[in-house]
Amino acid sequence: MTRIRLIMLSLLAVFAFSVIAATAAQANPSWIDKTGTKIAASKNILSENVGVLKLTGAAAVECKKESDTGVLKTAGEDETEITFKECHATGKAGCTATGVGISLKGAGEILVKALTALTYAKGSFGSAEEALDSFYPKESTNVFAEFKFLNSTTECGTLSGTEVKVKVTGTARTVDGVSRKCGALAVVGKLEAGAFKRTKAGEVATEGALNLPTIAITESEPEAGKIVSCKLEVAGGAVTETGLVKVETSPLEEFGWTNS
Repeated sequence: MTRIRLIMLSLLAVFAFSVIAATAAQANPSWIDKTGTKIAASKNILSENVGVLKLTGAAAVECKKESDTGVLKTAGEDETEITFKECHATGKAGCTATGVGISLKGAGEILVKALTALTYAKGSFGSAEEALDSFYPKESTNVFAEFKFLNSTTECGTLSGTEVKVKVTGTARTVDGVSRKCGALAVVGKLEAGAFKRTKAGEVATEGALNLPTIAITESEPEAGKIVSCKLEVAGGAVTETGLVKVETSPLEEFGWTNS
């Protein structure tokens, strides 16, 4: 083997190692505080909806209000309890949707316990332009929510007494030390004059926001080349969660995300 060929092979090996090392150094997005420093200790958060939150598709439900208490953690993760309020079958205000089982709360309320993890959109691993927040059920059964339609008038019709179980059928991933399937993806951003605006890496705001678009985002890329699907289903088929949620820290301060 000639000396030139040996040098070329050595250079190729160094280049390949550098690419592998650079890819390994990249990770999922992380939460940052107002100084741009990665959050190193748990930080409390509160959230509320901006407009109506909906479940569309094989099960159609609207909830006028939402409140959320949770904790931002290191590595871009979050643990949260979401209470959807004033819920009813879409177009039938007199047909309330009330949580049962793991979602039991008050009349017209549905409780969801979730784990979340920041991630990248499919094909955009490591991007500074956009981050997504992926939602996973806290329960090991991979059930996201369960509720029953109940008449407060006669609007329910044949829906009266029907129980609905929303299952998570996406790709399994380890979040907060446990393996769960991904159910939904939201775009990370902020509110400006009540309107949603996507945030970039390093950008911070006091009024953060998560946008669950009408046309659902169903795939993410938490690792280079690894695609994770996020899906919700009921017995009748696929469902999509849509809506806009304001997210703030408690006490109130600026926060954001980073891709480094």
